[in-house]
Amino acid sequence: MVTALYGAICGLLIIKLSFTVIGLRRQYKVRYGDGGHKALKIAIRAHANATECIPIVLILLGLLEFNNAPKLLIHCIGITFIIGRIIHSHGLLKNNMPGRVLGTQISIVVVIGLAILNFVYLPFDQLI
Repeated sequence: MVTALYGAICGLLIIKLSFTVIGLRRQYKVRYGDGGHKALKIAIRAHANATECIPIVLILLGLLEFNNAPKLLIHCIGITFIIGRIIHSHGLLKNNMPGRVLGTQISIVVVIGLAILNFVYLPFDQLI
């Protein structure tokens, strides 16, 4: 299952973002919340944003694959999404607004594209 590859990569990205939060929590000696530290607040948000966006994409990507969309299409979408998430998290963590915006735009286009493609590849004859 091709989607598993992108799920694994996304899992590693989430772990990387978690380690960033953990490192900053240790640095600032903050157990809960952000302790008023802007860098920690941003790192928490970068991690949260990834955990909000990644699941729906993996679900839609998996369903598209399940509905027999071409594997090349699955790979193209998966790669595009991973690139978008990396650009977004880097942009957010490095206070690079153009990168953050570009990463967000890529993620939104991927979700919209997956929603549409799932209608295209949906086997309507098997719904009833």
